[in-house]
Amino acid sequence: MVLLHYLREQDVFERWYQVHLTQRLLLDKSLSDSMEENMILQLKTQCSSQFTSQLERMFKDILISKTIMKDFQCSIDMNVRILAQHVWPIQSLNYQCILPSSVNDAYQYSKTFYLTKFNGRCLTLQSNFGTAELIAIFNDKSTNMIKEHKYILEVSTHQMIILMFFNTKDSYSFEVSLFPRKLFSYIKMIYSRRFNNRQISLRSIFDVLYYH
Repeated sequence: MVLLHYLREQDVFERWYQVHLTQRLLLDKSLSDSMEENMILQLKTQCSSQFTSQLERMFKDILISKTIMKDFQCSIDMNVRILAQHVWPIQSLNYQCILPSSVNDAYQYSKTFYLTKFNGRCLTLQSNFGTAELIAIFNDKSTNMIKEHKYILEVSTHQMIILMFFNTKDSYSFEVSLFPRKLFSYIKMIYSRRFNNRQISLRSIFDVLYYH
């Protein structure tokens, strides 16, 4: 708090603090709820009331979501966060991801569950802040006997969608997949950075590699 008192551009601090708080709350990276609440109380002495009230509303959204989810039961271990619009520093998506059928069924069920409690509200899926745990099973064919290796992968929602395509086929391209084309330019940029400016197109084929 002493250092904050001497900052000339507190608005920059406030903006970045809210962004990092969003990541901690939505990705379960916060060490303690009480620590977060205590920090907000301290910020009230140095920051604007509008800023701290937004932080309190964000924290309240998480607590309310946890209370609602206590009564929610689903075939998939699923945790849904209900966030108030215009409170969180989250940019609305201009596309809608098509979730795998099993995940979409669980999402629609959670949506119906919520709307029965709060009729008349409008919910929009923000897939860019979601995470998932996948159980990946790989077959070791190096010997005559096939041996399975099981791994748990912690991935983003978009990574989950791509990986689950390969449950049914070993090869896919963006041209034939149901993944939103509007996200292709972003993935193309990430791929180029990761693999020394190599370029991909909608017709590029992505395969599952089996090592012998």
